[in-house]
Amino acid sequence: MSMRNHGNDSRRANERRPPREGNRGNKAPRHQQIAWGKQITGRNATPEAILTLFEQSGYRFETRNSATVVHRVAKLGGKKSRRDPRLERLIDMCGRRIGDFEPQEIANSA
Repeated sequence: MSMRNHGNDSRRANERRPPREGNRGNKAPRHQQIAWGKQITGRNATPEAILTLFEQSGYRFETRNSATVVHRVAKLGGKKSRRDPRLERLIDMCGRRIGDFEPQEIANSA
């Protein structure tokens, strides 16, 4: 086997790799991710509404939407939001998926 063929085999193996954890399973299609992003960042979004959306569909969020939920709840919420058990579940989920976050997503959720 020549080195050239070996290189091609290696590339094919990389193409067959399973997706990163953030992209596995029940991730929603792109158009749904965009719709959720608009709900999360919309003018009328409240911490309660954002956390409810997370509770209902967060397991299907891309990392970008998960980071945005953390950021928006932190920005809009008060002490009441900090005591919400859904926020703890959100932070736990983000912690499990931190390896899938882009640098900007990490900064937004810090």
